Amino acid sequence: MLKKFLLVLILSASIPFQINAEWVSLNKNNSANTPPKVTLLSDDNNSTVIRIDISGFYINEFNAEGKTYQSIDLLTEAFVTEPGFPALPHIAKLLAIPDQASISVEVIETGEVRTFENIHINPARESWFEGKPETPYLENTKAYLSTGIFPQEYVSTEPPAIFRDFRIARVSVFPLRYLPATNKLQAVSSITVRINYGSGNVVNPKTSTKKAIAPSFAKIYQSSIFNYQSVLKNQFDGKENGHELILCIMPDEYVSSFQSYAEWKRLSGTDVHITKFTDIGANSNNPNIIKDHITDAYHNWEYPPTYVLIVGDNGVFPKKTVSYDYSFANDDFFVEIDGDDYFPEMMIGRLTNQSDYGLQVMLNKFMKYEKEPYTANSEWFKKGICCSNNAYSSQVKTKRFTAAVMTEDGGFTVDTLMSDGDWGSGCSMNLNDVKNAINDGRSYLNYRGEGWDDGWGASCYQFSVSDVSSLNNGEKFTFVTS
Repeated sequence: MLKKFLLVLILSASIPFQINAEWVSLNKNNSANTPPKVTLLSDDNNSTVIRIDISGFYINEFNAEGKTYQSIDLLTEAFVTEPGFPALPHIAKLLAIPDQASISVEVIETGEVRTFENIHINPARESWFEGKPETPYLENTKAYLSTGIFPQEYVSTEPPAIFRDFRIARVSVFPLRYLPATNKLQAVSSITVRINYGSGNVVNPKTSTKKAIAPSFAKIYQSSIFNYQSVLKNQFDGKENGHELILCIMPDEYVSSFQSYAEWKRLSGTDVHITKFTDIGANSNNPNIIKDHITDAYHNWEYPPTYVLIVGDNGVFPKKTVSYDYSFANDDFFVEIDGDDYFPEMMIGRLTNQSDYGLQVMLNKFMKYEKEPYTANSEWFKKGICCSNNAYSSQVKTKRFTAAVMTEDGGFTVDTLMSDGDWGSGCSMNLNDVKNAINDGRSYLNYRGEGWDDGWGASCYQFSVSDVSSLNNGEKFTFVTS
């Protein structure tokens, strides 16, 4: 990858670091707790130029493995994660890049560089399984004895991926770099980088024809692609007027029952195409036939589907099993169409009915909820439940965090029904507490913990399919995730 430094303005200073300081300011005009400011200076088919201004960073001291470490926080979400290497924070952005261009990066300007001494940055740790002991802070000996700076470059990119309408690349910028052998941290107050698009080696090109952007995907792009507004204006005339289409694939015997729901979705503004098994020679065993049909629809239909709905559970509709450390069913397989990556080109869901009657029950509930939601008492729309098992402390912590986010950001009132006993002994709540809350009206329920294909397996309550049948929540339907 070509990296060329055109202009570097460096004012270096060696500053002994004061232990236990909380905020280190790099810009006297900004207050503490201010994240980096990232500005898009220019963007076209030749290059993208980004400027990053750093206000400062937090530093926290802690002891581990008999050593004193300082962890650094830029108020960003990206950190070095390679085990054994310094866990430096950095800025990472997804960029939409030209469909068939090579990519290289260069630094074109930096601001003041300051050096902080006596900084021993902690190494990134190996991941650990939930419930297992946390892995130790183990330094990569070669990395921590190195007299060179880490990372060597201010900016790096990852191989591009295809995400429906765009070819995207993750760009990482490191305003903080580390000299491990001398325990020095270098911090730059600002940095401007250019991402160049050329005709060299092209990795994972996008070859499918550009079509209008559907509003559903536009929302995702707006929140994830840093230069989205620029490419929207330059390549799509600023328009997000694509056609929303749900491709619904199902065994022939379900089509009649499904028609009423399809008609309702059309009336509510989303087009529906129904493909039955006999249309494409599909069966309940071969997932490749299904994917071939979805691929054809995506590439060749006037309006490529934005959603795919699979109708039927395993045994009725084929599944794709993938294997890594273990095997599992992966419906994303059906919508990973373009590129050598794991980004989906369509959003996918599955109705897990095993009979036509089961499908009818589901669809009747969906339409009732969408057409005539229960509004005689609307307070239940802002009420939720967070449940967890207590096999590992992380289960309870995760759900308490979820409840806090729902309360603070969503304005919800949340019941936190966490298992706190040992298989029925010493429990402060039981299954009746969960059922009573649902019966009273809760729009959302989230569970974290063990379970099986017939229900949850928390130590203080086992919530099974039969328990669902005994609920009495009427038309106050609860959206459940677990």
